[in-house]
Amino acid sequence: MHNPDRSIESFLIYKRQIETERPQLTVEGRIIALDGINEAGKSAIASRLVEALKSKYGEEGVVLVKFNFTGGDEQRRLGSIVKNKKPQPGVVGGLISAGINRGYHEVILPALETGKIVVIDRSEIDLLRFALESGDVELYKKRLKLISEGSITHRLWSGNRVFVHIKVEEAWNNLCQRGSNSQFDPK
Repeated sequence: MHNPDRSIESFLIYKRQIETERPQLTVEGRIIALDGINEAGKSAIASRLVEALKSKYGEEGVVLVKFNFTGGDEQRRLGSIVKNKKPQPGVVGGLISAGINRGYHEVILPALETGKIVVIDRSEIDLLRFALESGDVELYKKRLKLISEGSITHRLWSGNRVFVHIKVEEAWNNLCQRGSNSQFDPK
């Protein structure tokens, strides 16, 4: 059975480890994050950016990261919970937060340690969007605090952020034409 006290205790221990590992928030210039609404073209832009960077820095010099529960063992485990157990939206948000955190631990930090450039297709900023869409002000404040203090991202902030803008009509048209729909798409 799930013990909330143990979960909170585990999180606090983990948070202290991150703060010891990196005592200050650090802006990392080798991280490029792309954010925007669904179907704004983030993935297409990220792919083109990675291609351009690889032509300059080599195939092994650039990593594309998508927080879609596929990057590492822990991310895949969290993804299987979302896929197989179909948790409530509030729980999914927590799993997405954990997935982003694990993505930093399993993919981004090792890439940075080997000198690679990291391009993130949809960053931790999306957690704020989900909180705003839920209408839960307290959830928004909680996530803003976690992002601001760097708990989710191992106290790293992207040194380069690209916010992709698109007209509402174009986004809606793209959503309607998309082959597979996400559970998070508007109905």
